[in-house]
Amino acid sequence: MPRKPQQSSSESVKTHSAPSIRDRWDALTRDGRARYISGLVLLTVTLLTTLAYVSFFFTGAADSSIIEMTHTDRYANCGAIQNWLGLPGAWVSWALIDGCFGVFSVLFLIMGALYGLQLLHAIHIKGWKLFFCSAFLIVWGSVTASFIQIFAFEDLFFRLGGAHGQWLAVLGTNYMHPIGMTALLILLLIIFLILADNRFIDKVAYAWEQMICRLSRKKNTPETDAQAGAVEDKEQQPIDLQVEGQSEVIIDKPINTDEIDIQIVQQPEEPEEPEEPAQPAQPAQPAQPAQPELPVNINETDEVSLTDENTADEWEKKGPYDPRKDLENYKFPPLNLLKVYDNETAPVIDPAEQQANANRIVQTLRNYDVEIESIKATVGPTVTLYEVVPKAGTRISKIQSLENDIMLSLSAIGTRIIAPMPGKGTVGIEVPNEKPQVVSMHS
Repeated sequence: MPRKPQQSSSESVKTHSAPSIRDRWDALTRDGRARYISGLVLLTVTLLTTLAYVSFFFTGAADSSIIEMTHTDRYANCGAIQNWLGLPGAWVSWALIDGCFGVFSVLFLIMGALYGLQLLHAIHIKGWKLFFCSAFLIVWGSVTASFIQIFAFEDLFFRLGGAHGQWLAVLGTNYMHPIGMTALLILLLIIFLILADNRFIDKVAYAWEQMICRLSRKKNTPETDAQAGAVEDKEQQPIDLQVEGQSEVIIDKPINTDEIDIQIVQQPEEPEEPEEPAQPAQPAQPAQPAQPELPVNINETDEVSLTDENTADEWEKKGPYDPRKDLENYKFPPLNLLKVYDNETAPVIDPAEQQANANRIVQTLRNYDVEIESIKATVGPTVTLYEVVPKAGTRISKIQSLENDIMLSLSAIGTRIIAPMPGKGTVGIEVPNEKPQVVSMHS
């Protein structure tokens, strides 16, 4: 039998190296021109559909009767369509809103715009997360809108949740009663928010704490005392926290723990000063000595002339001025004239408040990937200084940029970040106390 001619090696290589349909598709999707063309087409279609969608709310009532006609009659009366895009716009908008998912069909348009901008490299989005979140909101929103329309907005010319939402809303209401349907919709929304946002639970807990704190502040607001002594305003310049008699709160925080243990160390109080100081040797000198009187007779017809020689002679007669002579009986007022407040030399320490503020500061820093090794609080009369030791490799500028976030988490007014603390390897965060203490003139 004659042998079949064998293929050469070059021919076999050409046969195996021919690109497949999949390879051609991958090459087309990787081509930059194809991405830009796809993005432009998607944005154009989305823009036109948006115009038809918006026009539906103004012209849909008049166009609905024509849309519901048969195929032949619809095209025969297309000239009476009032939609901004004519018969195609009226049909597409009616299909999206009344026929599918109601007003929440607008999420399709938002998705189309975002995906189109991503193809043009204008923005960067997480495609799969956007798809699943939009899909849930479209379905949940259509059912919720139709459920609301059962009890209100019955006179609309279209279905708020579309045909899909109306069918599920009526079915759920008949089987579970409106109360059960409401609970189910709320439960599904909460589960979605928890899955979509990793910090949703923390945000809810923070909002709850803020509401409780504000309610407690309104109940515990003290009445103004008309007879109170001189008090420095808490919004004035921050006080020096290194004064004697202050208290320190040492917060030792292990890196792998969630809570912070606070150890309160009360420094011994210094003995009070005597009420009446010793009589000073030199009293205060007046700003300008008294001018000696010059014996001058003034007549209406005579002219007065004072020369330097007359003035010098008068000074020589009077002699040098003694400023102590007029104030020789002066005594300084005693300190017992000033009002003395309870515990005015030692700040009032609230361990619960310091613990809560420290936890919020640590949690806020962790949310932005800033780890710390330890935190120490120094309590003053009106503000508390939290000294944070950042972990090695942490930039100080990153902590400084979080000043507003820390202020928001603490619900404080006038927080200040001192980075770094002078003479220390720490970062200071000054937080006003919830109950500022009176700083009296006596102290």
